[in-house]
Amino acid sequence: MPSSWDTTLVQAIVTLWPEAYGTLSSAHLYQYLHDHHTPPPPSGMHNLLTRLQQAQLIAGVVGINPASLAAHGALMITWVNPSLLDRASRGHGPLAEA
Repeated sequence: MPSSWDTTLVQAIVTLWPEAYGTLSSAHLYQYLHDHHTPPPPSGMHNLLTRLQQAQLIAGVVGINPASLAAHGALMITWVNPSLLDRASRGHGPLAEA
């Protein structure tokens, strides 16, 4: 079952994706969450982004910097499944299947 923080991260992806023009960095998501007073738990972004990739709800390229991996997942998101955007915009649990 997704946590409220999981839902917060998915909502951030949904919010930022249309303006990302095909690439959205996890570092940008991390800063966005901090700016909105919802910092991720330790390794939270990495774990959730990995689950989203495994569920084929996002795709991207992972960096190799260990500090970046731990902080925000070091992921350059290059695709968001339209069903994730649709479910999140309708207020449904976008991670129920993840």
